[in-house]
Amino acid sequence: MLTLQTWLVQALFIFLTTESTGELLDPCGYISPESPVVQLHSNFTAVCVLKEKCMDYFHVNANYIVWKTNHFTIPKEQYTIINRTASRCSCFNYPCL
Repeated sequence: MLTLQTWLVQALFIFLTTESTGELLDPCGYISPESPVVQLHSNFTAVCVLKEKCMDYFHVNANYIVWKTNHFTIPKEQYTIINRTASRCSCFNYPCL
């Protein structure tokens, strides 16, 4: 029962962090590049940009972004805060994937 409650709370949090705008869901940010395919043994950099309206509503900024891959958190040493809306994560020769 506790597992079900935990899952419901997580699902509710995910749902509440988005807003409906004519689309089914409008996320609070986007990641570029969006492609999930990366060449083996290559360097890879991704940028997550938060939308201003979500930042204001939830009182967050790029410092709150946590990078994960395959359910593992990437070390903060591989993050760079670009500005208050964007965070960059770099993986060199695939150490974080």
